Amino acid sequence: MYHRRSNGVRFSSEGWEGIGDLRHRSPPAAAATKAARPNRRRREGGRVRGSPGAVRISVDQDDRWADNTTAITGNTSEHSYTCEEVRGLARRFPLADDPSKPVVPMRCARYLWVGTAFIICSVAFVSPLAMVLLPKLATLLPTSSNNSNLNYNYLWTTSACSVSCEGQLLSFCFKLLFLLIGMWAVFARRAVADLPRLFVARAAVLALVVFLTFAYWLFYAVRIVQRREPDYSAIVSFALSAVDSLLFVHYLAVVLLELRHLRPEYKIVIVRSPDGHSQTITVGFLSIQRAAVDVLRTYYKDFPVYNPFLDKIPGANGNRMKLKGGGSQVSASFKLYNNIDGGPIGDAMGMPEVNAQALMMAAARRRDTGHNERFYDELEWERRVRKRRCRLISAADEAFSLVRRSHEEKGPCVPMDSHEAAQAVFPGLARSLRKFLRVTRQQPRHTAEHVVSHLAQYLRFDMSPRSFLERFFSPSETLEASPLQTKWSIICPQLVSGALQHGTVFQLRCHAPGTDSGVQLLCSVVRLPFFNLTEEVFDPKSDKFTLRLSSETSV
Repeated sequence: MYHRRSNGVRFSSEGWEGIGDLRHRSPPAAAATKAARPNRRRREGGRVRGSPGAVRISVDQDDRWADNTTAITGNTSEHSYTCEEVRGLARRFPLADDPSKPVVPMRCARYLWVGTAFIICSVAFVSPLAMVLLPKLATLLPTSSNNSNLNYNYLWTTSACSVSCEGQLLSFCFKLLFLLIGMWAVFARRAVADLPRLFVARAAVLALVVFLTFAYWLFYAVRIVQRREPDYSAIVSFALSAVDSLLFVHYLAVVLLELRHLRPEYKIVIVRSPDGHSQTITVGFLSIQRAAVDVLRTYYKDFPVYNPFLDKIPGANGNRMKLKGGGSQVSASFKLYNNIDGGPIGDAMGMPEVNAQALMMAAARRRDTGHNERFYDELEWERRVRKRRCRLISAADEAFSLVRRSHEEKGPCVPMDSHEAAQAVFPGLARSLRKFLRVTRQQPRHTAEHVVSHLAQYLRFDMSPRSFLERFFSPSETLEASPLQTKWSIICPQLVSGALQHGTVFQLRCHAPGTDSGVQLLCSVVRLPFFNLTEEVFDPKSDKFTLRLSSETSV
């Protein structure tokens, strides 16, 4: 008779020390094994960790090992640091934070970037207006008769504004208004993500705005302020050209930041680990970090919610099987170990060699039929899910049939609001719902309070029972569990601020707590092909047909 192994099996140079449960040993052998265990532990030099049954291997170590050991270090001078000192410095001055924690420098850099961009855009927007008002403000300066030379040097008089000048001022005001609305529509939006690298296109547009503003102010100071330009129409025309330049810069920003990536140029194949769910999206000309943001938005919009509790479900025979992901399918009932001395395995186990060979053959057959057990376990689990689903639908129909509007009731009744009605009918479907959530491993996602509030909302709007149960049948994220902020990291051999290329591969890792903790997305970029489309002439003769009749046809 063979017993399934329940405890770990230790192995030393003397042979097999134990297999199976200690209850199957004789009392003297078990006592001898316990007595020899402390000495044997002192002789053990290593341990192999793996499956629940750990194999300990005793390694004969020489007591004179220090005399035969050569240490190689990287120190080349007396001012070098040891590894312990370097690790101490790393703990004292950390270079990078834990990926699961919020990165404070990145958040400060984002606020600094937003503040700098706001200041630069505000200065650029106000500059044309200041160029128009500055000559008029200079004429309002008070004059003094005591220092007539100083007043004469700083006096700036301009001509009156003609009709054409007034038309330019009107165009100037409307263009400034259009520029303000365009800046608000394009740039006054909530940031989607904190990018790890510099957004090159946005930084280039901002640098162009700085250069343009500086160039116009330099020209204004040299050609208009120093010369005290008397023609006010020329000053208005100069300010109007500055507004036109800012409008063209805004148009360039819209093209680079909003329109250039709209046409699909690449497709990104996204594969989620550990369940292996995949999906494909199309993107345009983007950098790697911006493509990663699009991948994450697609992930939270289209991907089904990853349920880590569905990785392992109990099989029909009591074993644990993996429903999704890789790894072993069914835990084997027998575990075999080779004898390190090379002798027969039956001698080490204290059983005949024939029985040992039969044990190995039974384990091999069990390993070969593992896919059958997985197949039947999945069928059993799907059958249970369908059964619980039908029971839940019947319970929901019965619970919804008990509720109706108070004005539809002709006899005396006690009116209740939607939340009270939901609390009244919830016990009727709580048992079926609890069993369904248990078999589908959705208990952490749906609490009793959330279910009652969800039921009250659907009763308030007269929704059907099937629409109420759609939240539990669909793999989408619930409103209560939707994250407001997540933490991901990107891993790519190339610089993430560079443009996408054919064959680029990058990985996204989630560090946020919740069901997505530990989820990894592998993204492969493939360029869409060039389509060489030709036209073939349609032959009118090919649109004529004949019938091949015979005595056996039904026509």
